[in-house]
Amino acid sequence: MEIEEAEFLAEKQIIEMLPNFKAPVLNLMTVTVGPFNPGVVTKAPLWLALLLCEQNRCRILPPSWLNVESLTEIRSAERAAPIFTKLPNPCFFEISTIILQKFSIEVPNADAVKALFHDILDIRMAKLDSSISAFFGSGSAHAVVNNLTSFEIIRIRSFLSDSLSRLNTLEMSANVNPFTVASASTSTSSTN
Repeated sequence: MEIEEAEFLAEKQIIEMLPNFKAPVLNLMTVTVGPFNPGVVTKAPLWLALLLCEQNRCRILPPSWLNVESLTEIRSAERAAPIFTKLPNPCFFEISTIILQKFSIEVPNADAVKALFHDILDIRMAKLDSSISAFFGSGSAHAVVNNLTSFEIIRIRSFLSDSLSRLNTLEMSANVNPFTVASASTSTSSTN
């Protein structure tokens, strides 16, 4: 899975929006949405809210955790805990990124929210780096890491996969006895 796919899946998450039009219930393939009434909060998938917002037909209401107070608490908890804390939404990074990039005008104190969001991301990436270093240093064949999001896994997947492949190659070459290889090639050449 790539970042774009994770964002696509995140857009299926239900958020609140404030429509400025009237329409009956929509029966979509995977969800039923509506009715839509001006000024009445309606729940809809993020992708639909984004589409309607781009057409100036609604306002996106940021999730309850996308504000200075909640993000300050999340940042404090993340700093205090040696392990990854559970985030308020499995698509925390994707949803926050989409809303902050496209509709930051809808987020009160958007600059402070962006700074806190990036702080949380940096703290978790630093934890991820130290976890990877500890894993490589331990010589273990596997590790358990709880509370990672798909966004974080995607960011480290190729690096971790390549690193493990190279370590495996190094270990295999280190286990080959150069004298055995040399004597095998000598005996092969003497029989020819």
